[in-house]
Parts: sequence; structure tokens; C-alpha cells
Amino acid sequence: MQFDTLKDFSDLTGIGVRVVNRYDMPVFSVERSDAAWGIVDWLANLLSVEREMTEAVYRSFELSIKYDGIYVFLCPLGFAYVTSPVRLSGDRSLFAICGPMLLQEREEYIEFEISPKLGDACSVEELRERLDVIPVVSKKMMAPISEQLYINTVFLSGTMSIHNDSVEESVAEESAKHGTSRKGAFNTKDEVDAFLYRKDIQQRQEFNRFYEDLQVYGDGASKALIDELIVQLLFKPHTNIDYLKSKATDYVYGLHQIAMRDGMDAKMVTQVRNRALLELQELQSTEDVLSWAMVTSKRFGKYIFDYFDAKHASIIRRVIAYLQEHYSEKVTLEDVAEEVAFNQTYLSAIIKEETNQSFKRLLNRIRVERACELLSETNDSISSIAYGVGFTDQSYFTRVFKRFEGVSPYRYRENSKCAQ
Repeated sequence: MQFDTLKDFSDLTGIGVRVVNRYDMPVFSVERSDAAWGIVDWLANLLSVEREMTEAVYRSFELSIKYDGIYVFLCPLGFAYVTSPVRLSGDRSLFAICGPMLLQEREEYIEFEISPKLGDACSVEELRERLDVIPVVSKKMMAPISEQLYINTVFLSGTMSIHNDSVEESVAEESAKHGTSRKGAFNTKDEVDAFLYRKDIQQRQEFNRFYEDLQVYGDGASKALIDELIVQLLFKPHTNIDYLKSKATDYVYGLHQIAMRDGMDAKMVTQVRNRALLELQELQSTEDVLSWAMVTSKRFGKYIFDYFDAKHASIIRRVIAYLQEHYSEKVTLEDVAEEVAFNQTYLSAIIKEETNQSFKRLLNRIRVERACELLSETNDSISSIAYGVGFTDQSYFTRVFKRFEGVSPYRYRENSKCAQ
């Protein structure tokens, strides 16, 4: 089998592609893929997550068959990938994997995601140099990238029919050897599949099953469900906004059903449902549906998932208070979410909604405000102030400072002296 079409896809997108067999042994790979996977292997070794990486890849084989030829996933390192079957034939099955990709700014990933985990094992400068081979892709491009990869694999396989029960069972058995079997365990992917892709009768049955699982697995399962749902809404290619909205409607009715079964106030829960459905009717894009899903889940959350019951303003005050106390440390969104007992995905959305800025920008603003005080009130060097307020690189601190204040730290200090 020739893979020129996948090479063309890689050249067009700038993203690495490799084809592997069901045992994750490469049979084809473009040069940029080799370089990028080399970094993945290096980081996985440093963080001792090689097993988790293997499990994620094997699981993607199984689920790419189940989900009609496309499965988007995030690995333990935070990189994104798309898996699509190329050939389904037992031991001779092949799968195309597009990635790794970064879905956030490289500097943000380094500062808030990977550097705190690595500690002194690797310098920021080395990370920047090594991660340069990992392409940065906007979230809204993930769906068209997924769809184009699928089109290319269909061209290679010569069929639009991906689902194959016998092959899926075979791949599932291989996945089980690596600790990734779904059977007999709660799996959020199955639940999201129920909400988004199954028929009405099946959907009600799956909601009943999820409700029972929720009693056993509790809040952790519900949070994982919401995270997985949001990932699918964001990354799964949907060619018809009406289709997506119809599935979102099913989701709202399912949440309403569970809340009512829990004995919650019927009038209040119905008001939340009706408000959500009225909002949904006005949405015009996938991005709008994603934002709506996060907000709607938060509203139902206080009835169903026992999330922290507080107004957004209260949450933001607690977030800012925590950042003002810990700004000099390597603080991450995960740290803050744990502190305020809130789901990380929701917290990020609420910060954006309430402050009109990202978590990274909010943290940097607090750091810069403290730096301004130190520049005006002390004779400390600019480098010591940069490190003292939580930046690990003086040049990056200078860029961020100028972005907020319009002048460099040196010029700000000089202007402060003149004003005094």
C-alpha cells in the first residue's frame, strides 16, 4: 500500500503522520512525525508516563473503529492526536495517527503545563528548542484536520465502511493487554457516545446506566463525563449545525431527567432546562454550542453533580486571592481548580467569561502588578524582580510586562522616579 496521500496531507498541514499496525509498530512515517514522536518519547521518559502513552494509543485504535473512522484524543503529556483506520484485517490492520499537536501557545504550555512537572530535569530554554518541532494548531482547526485525515484514509482503504465488529473485538482484546479495555468499568467515552450518537431508546437506557454508575463513582465520574463531552463537541467534525444542536438538545433532556429523578425542585430544574433550550435555538456555530454546553452543564451541575455551589463572582474572588498569594510559585490552572474545588475545564471557561481574559493572562496581570510595585518601591534588579514574581525567564517577563504596561520594566522604573 502506498501512502503518498498521507505524505501530501502532512505537507499541507505541517503535522506529522505515521501509519502503525495494531501493535503500534510503524510501517510508514514522514520525517516531521519521526522528529515529533522523538520529543514525545523523551518527555514520556522524563515524566515516567510511557505506560500511559501506550495505553492512550492502543485505546485510540479501538475507538477509531467504534466512532466511524475518527477518534481525537489527548495524551498524558497534553498533546492532541487524531487516529483513523487505514485497513481493517485482523493482525494486518493499520491505523493512521496524525500528531502530536499543541492546542495552546507554546510558551503557555511550557510555563503552565510541562515545566512545573519537569522541575529541574530540563531547562526552559531546552524545552523551547525541543518543542519547536511540535506544531501549534488552533482548536477550531481540529475538526477539519480530523475530517481531512479521514478522507485520506478512506481513499487508501477504498471504502466508506469503517465499522467492523470482528476487528473491533480483536483490537479490544489487544487493548486489554495494555490495560485499556473498557469492559466492566465506567468509561466516559461510552457515556458521551450515548449522549451524542445513539438512538433515542438506547439513549434513555444509557442515561439510566449512567445514573446508576454516578451513584457508585460519584463526582469524579461526572466531571470526567463533562470533560469528554466538551472534547467531542469541540473536535468531532460536524457538517450540520442542526445535527449538533439536536444532540445537544438530547443532552439537556437527559440532564433534566436525572435531576428530576434525584428529587430536585421540579420548577427550578425545568426553568434551567427551558432557558438552555431557548439559548440553544439562537446558536449559529460549533464554538457557540461548545460555550453553551459548558455553561449549561454548570447550571445543571449544582443539582446533579454536587459542584461547588457559588456564584461566578465568588469563584473569581477566590481564584484571584489564591493567585495573589501564590503568584511567585509555579502555579497551574490545575492547582487553582483543586484549591477552589471546581472542575478545571469549567474554571477556565468561567475565568474567561467573568474577566474576559484567559487564566494565563489573569495570572500574568497579577504578576505584572506586583512587579510594578517592586520597580517603583525598591532598587532590586529587574531580573530578581522577574524571578521574584514568578517568571522563569527575564526576556519573557519583559515582553509580558510591555504588553500590559506599554513600556519596558526599565522605562517604567525611570518614569516612576520622574513622577516622584
